[in-house]
Amino acid sequence: MSLEENASEAHLLKAGVHCYKIIFFFSRWSGYGDFTPVTSLGKGLCVVYAFFGIPITILLFKVIGQQMLRGERSLITTIEKRFLGRIGAPSCLNEKCLLFAVVYFLMLLLIGAAAHVKSEGWSYGDGLYFYAITFTTVGFGDLTPYKERYIAVPFILLGLTAISNILHAAAAVALIKRVTAGSEEKDKTEKLTEKEAEV
Repeated sequence: MSLEENASEAHLLKAGVHCYKIIFFFSRWSGYGDFTPVTSLGKGLCVVYAFFGIPITILLFKVIGQQMLRGERSLITTIEKRFLGRIGAPSCLNEKCLLFAVVYFLMLLLIGAAAHVKSEGWSYGDGLYFYAITFTTVGFGDLTPYKERYIAVPFILLGLTAISNILHAAAAVALIKRVTAGSEEKDKTEKLTEKEAEV
């Protein structure tokens, strides 16, 4: 292994350690309904965060969902061309992307619930409930991870991006159906107009 490869691996390892530290930091400070601001300053900062931080976060998840959908389209197209030998654009691409997004979401839900059965001592049903409520941003706060929050934070972030991905894929399916339905109706109208002109 060359000196450059060793330096590159060391840099990646260092970046990974920093990412882990950031996740650990936020997992200790992120709120699950188990604490609220008490002072006027704390309440004021929460209001500022609510006005700016939440919309920015929503925009971030929107962009991530769009990029995930773009990546899924590319992945499905590549698989169909290289491994299945299909020529041309894949049929039902948006439906396949929606299916892929739903499977990804269910995997996160099932794996996250299993992780909390072991770490928090919850039942599997409680784990599924916690992640379903958290991923959909309802977050009642009745179940909160106390022991191993560093497990929950990555799953929550991935789950929120998965929800955004599902919404974008479903919107793409609906849009394509609407556009194709409009073009089919236009074709029917043109044919009727031609028949009326002949008569």
